Amino acid sequence: MASLPRRIALLALAARERSLHATSRALSPESGVARSCSRPATAAIWLRPLGREFGARRRAVFVHGLLALCALGCNDARVKEPTRLANADQWARVTDPASDLFAAMRPADATCDASGVYVDPTTMGLEIDTGLCDYVTLAQPTTVELIAGDIVEIVVYHDVLMALTPDAEGYVGLAIDGEVIWEMTVPIPRGPETLSEEIEIERDIPAGATMQLHVHNHGANTWELQSLMCKPPASD
Repeated sequence: MASLPRRIALLALAARERSLHATSRALSPESGVARSCSRPATAAIWLRPLGREFGARRRAVFVHGLLALCALGCNDARVKEPTRLANADQWARVTDPASDLFAAMRPADATCDASGVYVDPTTMGLEIDTGLCDYVTLAQPTTVELIAGDIVEIVVYHDVLMALTPDAEGYVGLAIDGEVIWEMTVPIPRGPETLSEEIEIERDIPAGATMQLHVHNHGANTWELQSLMCKPPASD
């Protein structure tokens, strides 16, 4: 049998081990620090008051990380290079005045023969012969999503513009998702020229949103939509 002093020492050692074991279990496993501490009893002194703060910090870091990932990924839909926004052979005439964003410009004697709107076989651009169709609004859905800051580039060509009436004008306009984003009025008579414009998009517009292209003028003239592109911002 062990002597009394030795028994007392063994009992004290066992009690200390039980205390250390209990302290280790009391430490929050979420902290991820207790296992790396060589002295749990010491770690317990400073980990206990910091346990909640550490967890809160971890959650804050997680949330900020998600926000950062969102900032990096939210614009994944933005085009990375100039992309065709419309197809020349997909335009359809808008015949219902209630759906025509340019209906207020429609003259009472406006006429439009379907043969006056076609795809030029040489340039593959959309061509409108106002001798056959002097007022037309055409529509088709956008091919890509537009992100605020994107650039829509439109290039329109017209041949020599002539009219029998004085002070005549030609007009071309583009609307996307119910909003006219570009328009141009050209006095007639006028020589041939190319009209080119870059318009910055101010709000996000989903792919498939309705675009409307409108042309009207006095006299027998020819207009051609040569290009309608979406481009990323210059900084991208």
